[in-house]
Amino acid sequence: MIDAPAEVVWPLIADSLALMKWGPPVQYVEVIDEAEGVGTRRRIHAKFGKRSGQFVERRLVHDEHRRMAFQIEEETFGLF
Repeated sequence: MIDAPAEVVWPLIADSLALMKWGPPVQYVEVIDEAEGVGTRRRIHAKFGKRSGQFVERRLVHDEHRRMAFQIEEETFGLF
């Protein structure tokens, strides 16, 4: 739970490029499909400890100022 109004939090999570500002493991974000919304993808380059890699997420849900959900479709960390 985040103790802040949706109007403050939403811009940080709705814009994929903003991930680099608040997600410490995120090194770079590549928006694959231009207009971000349901069905669009992004590639996130990240570093967890000494391990660098990337994963591609597809946005499944985008309810403005309410909720958002992603599914990881590809990853190089060996999680799946």
